Amino acid sequence: MEKRPVDEERKAGEEIGKLKQEVSNLREELRALSEENELLRERSEDIFLLGVISEKVVTAETPQTVISTALENVCILKELGYGALIRPEGERVRVVTDYCEELECSFSDQEFPIEGALERVFSGKHEGFFSYKDGERIPAFIPRRLGGHLVSSSLFLPLSQGGETGFLVFANYRYAPDYLRGLVPLLN
Repeated sequence: MEKRPVDEERKAGEEIGKLKQEVSNLREELRALSEENELLRERSEDIFLLGVISEKVVTAETPQTVISTALENVCILKELGYGALIRPEGERVRVVTDYCEELECSFSDQEFPIEGALERVFSGKHEGFFSYKDGERIPAFIPRRLGGHLVSSSLFLPLSQGGETGFLVFANYRYAPDYLRGLVPLLN
């Protein structure tokens, strides 16, 4: 008679073990589905952004208007405080056009010295991503602070337009420095 309670306890223990494993499997499946859902959400935002830009680009009359429109929309929809098209001109860099969420910080048509990070980007010796938490010197045309936030990172993407070379520049103020790295596939 003593075997019955022992057998029942063993069976109950096995059932509890199976249930724990099933709960663990369900948690893992839920985590994977949550990650997939986040990726799909990000992709749908990117597709929406490209659609918005496409609509506005169709009506643009000049290449500079196309770039200005794209900069503004990327900055607004991806919550980046600053975006610019820059071109090297001798020992200086000229901001061809820019977008800033705070209108008083525009540097369009202004020139700045090529130094620090810009030297490495223009020489091709750097990938173009800079984290300012690492003590990197912020280029003079990138606003240091917007909306109460310090710039945390910037991304320089090469651009060739009508035989002229330049860089699209985006600056991140709200998110961790690596946020911009995640935008590279969309921005390229």
